[in-house]
Amino acid sequence: MVEPFRAPIADNLVFDFINHDAVSAGDFYEKDGAWLLRKRARDSFLREYERLMRRRLKAPSGKRRELRFLMEEYVTALKNAVFKKDRFTAYRYKR
Repeated sequence: MVEPFRAPIADNLVFDFINHDAVSAGDFYEKDGAWLLRKRARDSFLREYERLMRRRLKAPSGKRRELRFLMEEYVTALKNAVFKKDRFTAYRYKR
């Protein structure tokens, strides 16, 4: 379910952070075998995530929708396809 949204969310967010030097090695720390973001970097990352979630993309219906609502519609459509045997059209991200 997440794969159609990987490019517009995760890839864009991570690449933007790296390309704009918004995060550096010093923004991470190790705890119990996991690497975590420090608060300043995490707060910045979450602000950028929220900005991306407000981004408007073209939905299968042809309407432009905020990414957050597009994901919700996608999950609902998939649920209806499984439980109600509705027709399901997979979302394809296009730049």
